[in-house]
Amino acid sequence: MAVALVSIGCGPLIAEDDGSSTGSSGDVPSTTVATTVTPGTTTGATTTVGTTTSATTIDPDPTTGSADTGWDEDDCGEGCCGFIVCPDGGSSSECDVWAQDCPDGEKCMPWANDGGNFWNATRCSPVDATPGQPGDECHVEGSAVSGIDDCDLGLMCFWVDPITLTGSCVANCGGSEANALCADPDTTCAIIFEGTLHQCLPMCDPLLGGCAQGECQAFDDPQGGGFACGAAIEPAIADFEPCGYDWQCSPGSLCPNEDQALACELGSCCAPMCDLTVPDACGPDRVCEPVYDGQAPPGIWDVGYCALPEPERGRR
Repeated sequence: MAVALVSIGCGPLIAEDDGSSTGSSGDVPSTTVATTVTPGTTTGATTTVGTTTSATTIDPDPTTGSADTGWDEDDCGEGCCGFIVCPDGGSSSECDVWAQDCPDGEKCMPWANDGGNFWNATRCSPVDATPGQPGDECHVEGSAVSGIDDCDLGLMCFWVDPITLTGSCVANCGGSEANALCADPDTTCAIIFEGTLHQCLPMCDPLLGGCAQGECQAFDDPQGGGFACGAAIEPAIADFEPCGYDWQCSPGSLCPNEDQALACELGSCCAPMCDLTVPDACGPDRVCEPVYDGQAPPGIWDVGYCALPEPERGRR
């Protein structure tokens, strides 16, 4: 399945670190998704590999005036501090996006510490004096991966325009990577780049689109995957060209993994998605294979991708 991220190919990147940071550069990591289905309870059934992951949602707290990110201390297991400063171990030298363990007045933010186009580290950045709340227009400094924006603690400026450097404030996932939480039942927790970035993004149907912002994209992980409104990277890999991750493909396409039928003879390549209910949806040279091996999430059971027909394909 194909992952979407902020379009970040333009503009200078901030390479200096005026706050504390952690992380590493190198190979682009994988993605984790936990899907929310109904308020208060969820079942995630997203798969490109035939497995299932789940997350628990909580209702927004109407008594608090701060941004609601879906975190509740009772739902957070050992080693998770939620959106507060951890009493033990949290310091300015180690920044954890889940724990938000930066000093008062700062927030832990993903950023690119190598001058690249992808988030690969975290840093403590100042919280704006008049911070934006979920859905507010926001601004980033330097580039979409600078780690500096004017959204509140527990939020990140997402869907950033590379020219104007404006986007919308989106909530981080609450809880922990093992138990990711989103307060809004219409969102899914997309955990991207080995946990460097995790946002509650609106769910979508890849055959229908329907994203008010961004593109309907897929997120992949060894535990499963799901569709949410992200922003495609540029340049994207063309259909039937080699790929390693879903997010590398253009909107409407995905990168089949080792447990799925191949779309190209030489290995994984970007494959366009298709409607399983439409005859010959992929034309004469390929067949429409189900994305989900088993039970699909509600409403998107008909999503497939164009694979090689038997006996031309193999399973790795």
